[in-house]
Amino acid sequence: MTCVFCKHSHAQTINFDSTFTSSGEIYPFNQNDTIYSLGVSGNVVLNSDTSLIRIIFIDDDYNEYLLYEAYPYISSSGNFSIANVSDETKYLNTTQPHSLYVYIHDGSFELASLHYTTDLVDFADSLQLIYKQVVEEQKISSINSNIEQRDMVWYADETSVSQLPYSEKKKIFGEDYNLHGFDYYSAGIYDFSFGIISIPTTSSLVPDFDWRNRHNANEDIIPNSPYYDNFLGWMTPVDKQNCNHCWIFAPVHATEALVNLYFNQQINVDLSEQAVASCKTPWDEC
Repeated sequence: MTCVFCKHSHAQTINFDSTFTSSGEIYPFNQNDTIYSLGVSGNVVLNSDTSLIRIIFIDDDYNEYLLYEAYPYISSSGNFSIANVSDETKYLNTTQPHSLYVYIHDGSFELASLHYTTDLVDFADSLQLIYKQVVEEQKISSINSNIEQRDMVWYADETSVSQLPYSEKKKIFGEDYNLHGFDYYSAGIYDFSFGIISIPTTSSLVPDFDWRNRHNANEDIIPNSPYYDNFLGWMTPVDKQNCNHCWIFAPVHATEALVNLYFNQQINVDLSEQAVASCKTPWDEC
């Protein structure tokens, strides 16, 4: 079996013993280095639902690439290790490195090592696109797994925003943006933190509701009830016409019922469907 991500190359490692608790820029590369991939190893600590760790690789032309990021929605826990991971830097064209920018919000990152290769990789752009798709699918899977575990009511998927590279997201949302997974929002009721909006286990609401029999308005079981109005309850009599304007009868009758409900009695106004439809001829000719 052939693995497009397993090309042998001359790999080198830069070891560190540095822990970041606030944002900063470092310059770990030699001035004449040329690299074709970059990965990072270390330990991540996320302190809260709003925590974010992001590591940006900056080349000698000041192009910026997302090396790695972590926040609660895409992470399995608040304290974990990573080994030689990358995001937009797995496959690079001939690149002279400049620096790394480490962004920290309510967390910390212990930088253990950087891993890079010095051999040219054919079709780097195509391989990076394939690899990036794999990374994105993993992020989406992690988000949806966290959502399911916490009974939340939104769903993550690939979107036009999530597909953008870091440099484009930075232009749109500003430097050091923190979207809390919203760039992957696809459906449901989004919540940036865990568990605030979730599927309720109990409710004070009635399990079902029918205005026709509210206060027994369609049942003559309470003597002299002010709510009773034959079998219709709060509804009004249905007008039947042989025409092509059935679309107007439903909302007009709903409005008539709302008048009853608003005034808490059966006023039973008879609104004109013909007037709403602006029909000047008998219904059977409209």
